[in-house]
Amino acid sequence: MSHLKTRADIWEEIDELGEDVLLVDPYINYKAWFKDQIEQRRGIYPCMADAQYGDFLDWAMEEMTRPVREAKAVPKPTSQEFWKAAYDYDPLGPNPPPNGSELQRIITSGRMEPISIGRIYGEVLLKLLPVIGALPAPEIPDFEAPFDFAATDSAAISYPDGHPSEEDLAPQWESLPGGGMGRSRKPPTIKAAEDDKLRRFAALGWVLQEAPDGRWTKTGHVLVIDMDDRDVRHRHPWLVLAKEWPTDGIYAGAGGFTMHAEDIVGRNDRKAPGVFPGDKNRTPICRIMPMNKKAGTNVPVLQRLGDNFNFVPERLGGHRPARRSRNGPGLAKVMEWYWDPVAEQEVCYTSHGLEYMRYDRKSKAYSFPDFARLSFAGEQGLFGEIEAPAQEAPREPYGRPVSLAERMARSTIGGPGPSTRQAVHTHSPMQKLLKRTSQVHKQAARRQRIVKSKNASDTRRLQQNQLKLHNAARREVFVSARQAQREDWHLGPLAPRRDVGDKAETYGTVPLRLMESVEKMDGKWKKWGIREGDRVCVVGKKERDKGKIGVVKEVTERAETCKVIGINTVQHSLHPFL
Repeated sequence: MSHLKTRADIWEEIDELGEDVLLVDPYINYKAWFKDQIEQRRGIYPCMADAQYGDFLDWAMEEMTRPVREAKAVPKPTSQEFWKAAYDYDPLGPNPPPNGSELQRIITSGRMEPISIGRIYGEVLLKLLPVIGALPAPEIPDFEAPFDFAATDSAAISYPDGHPSEEDLAPQWESLPGGGMGRSRKPPTIKAAEDDKLRRFAALGWVLQEAPDGRWTKTGHVLVIDMDDRDVRHRHPWLVLAKEWPTDGIYAGAGGFTMHAEDIVGRNDRKAPGVFPGDKNRTPICRIMPMNKKAGTNVPVLQRLGDNFNFVPERLGGHRPARRSRNGPGLAKVMEWYWDPVAEQEVCYTSHGLEYMRYDRKSKAYSFPDFARLSFAGEQGLFGEIEAPAQEAPREPYGRPVSLAERMARSTIGGPGPSTRQAVHTHSPMQKLLKRTSQVHKQAARRQRIVKSKNASDTRRLQQNQLKLHNAARREVFVSARQAQREDWHLGPLAPRRDVGDKAETYGTVPLRLMESVEKMDGKWKKWGIREGDRVCVVGKKERDKGKIGVVKEVTERAETCKVIGINTVQHSLHPFL
């Protein structure tokens, strides 16, 4: 059956064999080896009678550019097709598509250009840059999330004041067995059809705004859609401010920059990321509402987005007691959903390891198991710093709250009795001193949090600059090496010598600075379970030392790297001063 093979099949066969040969001996003369493979097949396959090495290079270039040409052959999706695909996006529906949804296909095709969202306040036009994974959830340690990650359609979100993602945590009134009304500590169960608050979402991409110089830049916001019951919510769009985002392109690659939204910003700071045109404070989360609510009321808002759509950002919040502060509103909390196989429910966790809420797919209802333990005291809300809830006053048997004055004016709580009116006790000097001391401790702790946040931001910025310089130096070496290889190929014996001058003794070596690893951001190191003295095997797909076994000499936890004896060894050069 060898005569049925085409030349393209043989090129692919030799190319796969060449990859294995390069893994075993990366310094082999690949061109000579390849020509020898062609000569071995000339007498076996008639199609290889006049084959040359240049024909293989043409085939390889054709294969490399084929995905790009195939993508260009597909017509570009329109904005209407994108919004319709977003509205129909339902991975947990009764008949999920086996090869991904239409929304995923459009975004991953790379053919979707920025599309118009609408004009905020009817003036400034905002656009959407579609991308998958624009608003990732922070990693939760294993001890806080005992379940495996659930393959779900969305992520969970919480904003305790600017946008509440749960009912108010005050106790609920209920009927008592003896008659009357009392309060219950039982957490509420909420269904998606009972309100319009955002609890689960799917991110569509980054929001762009036109700068004064005409360039389109990211505002830091992500356009998300409500992933609750589509027949009730109609995939309503929201805007959520991300914690970080790349400034160039879709992803921040080697040498790119990343913008950050700080947890604490000053009030009325218009230079802080996330401030919309015409606003004084940043908007962590808001619902997109049309300015003209009467027009197109039967059409979902998601399908009305476009150049001619005027909207206002609707901010919800202020329902919890807060004291005035100099800080602006805090960021929304994004959480991953985990699957509980015993209860057959999805569950998400706060940064303190508490269950924030659970979702039952069958009943489409949310519950809050750690209802009484959740607290948002100290967080920055829409109008200031959220205060801790005050302790409840004593209540009469039938459940009505009793004030301090009324309690002191009567001898019994159950009904009127002889008057025992007493003077209300005032604070003693010692109590005032204790109160003042408590306030000083809280203010000192608040200042310490601000300083810690600023130091963390400075450290993160320094690490990013180091990573940028490190990647730029590596890229310079790679580019110059590729250029030299290309010149040697084209010029042959006329190629210039490069092992002269200051490179006479260092040509072909790796600078020592490129062998040093760059530390990652504090608190985001992964535990790989590798220690010094362990015998490990290289399993990387494209590693030249794949399959080799060595002993770990050194482990750098902050950089997530390790040194293995006899693996990835190169000749390095030192600076003359060293």
